[in-house]
Amino acid sequence: HASRPKMQQRQHARAAAWVTHLSIATCLVFHATESAAGGAPHIIFVAADDLGWNDVSWHNTDVLSPNLATLAKQGVMLSDYHVFKVCSPTRASFMTGRLPNRAGLHDFISHDTPEAISAKYFLLPQALKTAGYATHIVGKWHLGLWDWPYIPSNRGFDTSFGYMTGAEDYWTHKNGKGCTGLDLTYCVGSNLTAQPQYAGTYSTFMYQNHLERIISTHVASTPLFIYFAAQSVHEPLQAPQEYIDMYPSNYAGSVQRRTFAAMVTAVDDVVGNITESMNRAGLWAETLLVFSTDNGGNLNSGGNNLPLRGGKFTFWEGGTRGVAFLSGPALPTAARGTTSPGLAHAADWYATLLDVAGINPTSVPQTAIDSVSIKAMLFTPGTPSPRTMIVHTSVQGTENGTAASGKIRWNEWNLYLGNPGYGGYPKPGQGEKQAKDPEPSACTKTPCLFNVSASTAELPAANVAAQYPTVVQALLKMLGEAAWDCPDNLCTTDVYSGKATACDSLKAYGAFGPWAPLGPPPPPPPPPPSGVRFSQGGLCLVHTSAPNLGGLALGSCDVDAARWTLSVASSGTEGRVPVVVSADPAVLRHAKLPCIHVDHHDKNNTCDGAPSTNLPSVQECGHGNAFAFANSTIQNQNCPNWGEGGACLASTTQNLSGSPVVAGPCAANGAIWGTF
Repeated sequence: HASRPKMQQRQHARAAAWVTHLSIATCLVFHATESAAGGAPHIIFVAADDLGWNDVSWHNTDVLSPNLATLAKQGVMLSDYHVFKVCSPTRASFMTGRLPNRAGLHDFISHDTPEAISAKYFLLPQALKTAGYATHIVGKWHLGLWDWPYIPSNRGFDTSFGYMTGAEDYWTHKNGKGCTGLDLTYCVGSNLTAQPQYAGTYSTFMYQNHLERIISTHVASTPLFIYFAAQSVHEPLQAPQEYIDMYPSNYAGSVQRRTFAAMVTAVDDVVGNITESMNRAGLWAETLLVFSTDNGGNLNSGGNNLPLRGGKFTFWEGGTRGVAFLSGPALPTAARGTTSPGLAHAADWYATLLDVAGINPTSVPQTAIDSVSIKAMLFTPGTPSPRTMIVHTSVQGTENGTAASGKIRWNEWNLYLGNPGYGGYPKPGQGEKQAKDPEPSACTKTPCLFNVSASTAELPAANVAAQYPTVVQALLKMLGEAAWDCPDNLCTTDVYSGKATACDSLKAYGAFGPWAPLGPPPPPPPPPPSGVRFSQGGLCLVHTSAPNLGGLALGSCDVDAARWTLSVASSGTEGRVPVVVSADPAVLRHAKLPCIHVDHHDKNNTCDGAPSTNLPSVQECGHGNAFAFANSTIQNQNCPNWGEGGACLASTTQNLSGSPVVAGPCAANGAIWGTF
């Protein structure tokens, strides 16, 4: 059972408290960030799924997203930022630094499609690892999985936890047509393990808990890159009832829209809790947070993009102009609270993040051929964008150098060749059936041209192709050249043509995974945990066979009732250090070790009556509920990996005979020691 974020029945009060907290935190840490001597910042990249232009509170006050709004308003909002009309091509741009056309993707990759982005690309996490980053992906991959080289844990991510395909049930974590099954795995390299134990846990909360475990166990001296590819707000529309109840029963006159908005608020809550976890772990002060949607809102699944035209699945601005911002304490003061009007594309995050990490782009393989760094544009207000053109898509025509269809943006102009798709303007709560397309055959007979610097709405009457024939011809030429241009001959996906199918992988692993070839069966599940784990900066006792531990109750990790706060008054922060646990007070008393207090049982934060303000100096511990810090006689050595939050005692010079605690090597994942 994973913990849920702090519920927001008192939504507005909590929003105000969070705004105050973040403002103070940002102010306090800025000077420390500037003195970091150019060190690589921690990077949190949050990719929302199907989040539309009108689905966030800074564009639509009817939506509750206070955490995202605060981050956006205290960061740099991008007002002319672009993505693809569906998810896989945009995510390919994030990871490859290539426009979708040049990554070979014109549509999404289905769960059973034997296709993946080229193994020859040097992906963003691979590039960041050259600067020493620890890299993790949590959530959605959706860039192909048919063979082992294509899964994220073999493409630069140290670990991956989430689903490989495009959509699944938020509670069962199942997906698929033809063969339906689990799409939730934890991977390290080619070690893929199905995760059926999370059935019944809402995925947004599940991902939050995993993110917090990564953050709480991370060594601050190592730069951290987390790619949180959230499931929300992609269909199926599912949300916990307590979030749905935050919105009126007649909200937007639509059950769909009400549930959709609840999903936005849930993922907003998680982002707020992630930043709090980063702050608690001492990482937030030197962090940049990227936020981006992957395409426009799905009009038939609760999303909305007003005042933009169209939505997901269309090339109109409603499908391709995305919500995005850059925030965090590592952002220069001058950039905070600004909006950048410069042109940008999802592919540009690759070069930009290398830039902020201090990585020379020529020091890595040159496959990010379309990415340009927009760091200067974002960090220094008033700096123009280095980008003047975006080829959204271009399909080859019958003759070399021509295009049959496509969309191109050049300076202030949008040119459409061929029908961009549904082009209506539905209100929140309406779908395509409730809002008629004013021009169903737009741009099919002749190209359409819009000046989007004058208006982003692209109303039919604003089509000025007839008034600017020279501009139309110039852009048609650019579009045709782009359809045939591939400077490095790496503009196609890698495709499998064998007989195995995704259904075979489901049978082999218990979850969707590579199917060409099928690998060994998954390892057996780990034994029940024993000893002590860290959770949320506090201790969580997950298992014991001892009859009495001073009144401590057992409970699953990450359940609110089973969290115990560590008090380290001398540093003013919660501790995250190896500990010794004993049911025998004499063991701790005679060891003369510093105490860690359990709030449930020691309300005064004392140990044997000694005030906690003297921590971490050595004190005698006599309470049965006392824990102890490691010190000069109990040493933690070579134990950087706490895994799922477990503490590990690597070695000790203290005589603990008669104690239930044993020293031993640290496990790679879990790192839990001691049996009772």
